[in-house]
Amino acid sequence: MGTDPAPNGNPNPTIATGTETGLTHHPTPTPDTKEHNLTTTPATAPPIKVHPAAEVFPMLPEDEFAELVEDIREHGLQVPIVLDPDSVLLDGRNRLAACARAGVPPTFTTYEGASPTAFILGKNLLRRHLTRGQTAMIAAMARSDVRQSLRATAKEFGLSRSRVTDADFVLRYASEFASSVVSGAVSLDEALAHARRHRSQAADHAKRFADLEHVAPDLATRVREDEISLIDAEAAVRQRRTDEEHRQAVRRADATRKDDGDTGTPFADLAEDGEITWAEALDKAHTYLGFRHERIRKARRDLTQIHAAWDAIRALQALPDSTFKHEVLAQLEPDAKA
Repeated sequence: MGTDPAPNGNPNPTIATGTETGLTHHPTPTPDTKEHNLTTTPATAPPIKVHPAAEVFPMLPEDEFAELVEDIREHGLQVPIVLDPDSVLLDGRNRLAACARAGVPPTFTTYEGASPTAFILGKNLLRRHLTRGQTAMIAAMARSDVRQSLRATAKEFGLSRSRVTDADFVLRYASEFASSVVSGAVSLDEALAHARRHRSQAADHAKRFADLEHVAPDLATRVREDEISLIDAEAAVRQRRTDEEHRQAVRRADATRKDDGDTGTPFADLAEDGEITWAEALDKAHTYLGFRHERIRKARRDLTQIHAAWDAIRALQALPDSTFKHEVLAQLEPDAKA
């Protein structure tokens, strides 16, 4: 045994020759654990650099790990640890940790192929009982390394093209869920739902940014350079629009004042000269327009009263020498009679 985890004996017989997998075997035992910074107690990977694709897969449960330790202690390490040419671990985290705990010097072999990620994922597919969703994600991750078509990847892994397409979609729009899908913590369908939401949000973000570039290229530049957020930039655009609306309102009020015959300094001129703020100019404009509205209402009331009085005057004019006219005028003040 001495594999993680696998049936008795070597589950990967080609490792010994390396001709089919890009592996070069080192028959001489590796240097001692001190040289490789190995710890002798935990059921976790010793402190050695591990390839990111290998870290996707969880370590063995403690009971299975303990069995692996005993097997290696009794029979030795049967399958070497696989490193790349830079001594990065590609395969055998559990075996390496078990060797450290068992006090057995590990042996190593070097992978010299062109696709370490595909090698890592392929090895784990052989060992683990995975759902089709997990397998699809692993296939998509391997495809990204070897630049293989979706159709070819699906055929190689025995999956439907649609399932590999779903996993590839997750990698593009919600890659943070990829490792959770591989480990089984999140289903591919759940990750796909997140990815679809992310894409929708990304499309919305792109449209909003395009709109910002059109109306406020200076703010778009600041967003692009991470000086401000898109939300803050949009708020600044709204404030600019509000400020411009206020300026236009002040200028309309000034035009009305001029038409009314007001000879005072325009409020907009005072704001532009810095004598008052635009907010103060807007307050003055509102005050003037409010006062003007009251004057108009009063003038309308006065004209209505004059109209009513004029009807009485015309009635008296129609009776120039009547007793009625003399009685009406008899009680008036001289100015009213005129």
